[in-house]
Amino acid sequence: MKYDFSAREIPNQRTAIATHKRLKAANESVVVMGRFYLALIERGLWPTQKALASELGVSGAHMSRLLAAARLPDEVLRAFGDRHAFSFTDIATLQLLVKENGEQVIQQRARDVPQNARPEDVLGILTTGKRPAPRGIRVTLGRDGKHLRIESPNIKRVIPRIEELERILNVLLASDRAATRR
Repeated sequence: MKYDFSAREIPNQRTAIATHKRLKAANESVVVMGRFYLALIERGLWPTQKALASELGVSGAHMSRLLAAARLPDEVLRAFGDRHAFSFTDIATLQLLVKENGEQVIQQRARDVPQNARPEDVLGILTTGKRPAPRGIRVTLGRDGKHLRIESPNIKRVIPRIEELERILNVLLASDRAATRR
């Protein structure tokens, strides 16, 4: 969900406190929380980061980690996609990559990440600048839990054998059912 943390939407401390309660109740991500705190600090609704943390009941260390998440380049966050929930370890790793390689290099590498890449592949690309070596066939469960997704570096070789794959899976399921009846 996108939020508007502008002065028009959050004009004062009272509104900021109410918004904070809603964000916490919605269990928003570390990135959203960090961007919220950053917007409040940049606009000067509180004189210091420490004062903001105190007023909202957040530890100073936690506030610092959330602000670090907010400062990650958008390209890096997009590379992981909306489905990825960042831990503080992830954020520290990404901060280190930006520090060691430079923000522009990491942003360019993030732009080169293929859509729907696995988080570990995204991290590998951001670290090395290279795509992972092609793997064999990979089968994953779809988001709805009712579909299988087949990925292959050479899907054209797999497509003609889909019926054969279906028969193999059905045989496996039938043998599994027979084994559970015994």
